[in-house]
Amino acid sequence: MPRKKFDWWLTGICTARVFNGLVFMTYAAALPVLQKEWKMTATQAGSIAGGFQLGYAVSLIIFSSLARPTPKQGMAD
Repeated sequence: MPRKKFDWWLTGICTARVFNGLVFMTYAAALPVLQKEWKMTATQAGSIAGGFQLGYAVSLIIFSSLARPTPKQGMAD
C-alpha cells in the first residue's frame, strides 16, 4: 500500500503524550531534592503527587466526554 500524506495531527498528539508523561517522571526524580529543600515530610510529598494524579484523572474524564461524538455527528469512517 503506497504511503499517503504525513499526519501532523497524529505526530502532535504523540508528542503531547510523551511530554505529558515527562511531568510524572520529573516530580518522581526531583522528589528527594525537593523534600530536603522544602523540608517536606513523605506525607506532604505524597499529597502533592496524589493531588496531581487526581486532577489529571478528573481532567481526562471531562475532556474525553467533550471529545466523544454526539449522535448528530456520527462516527468517522
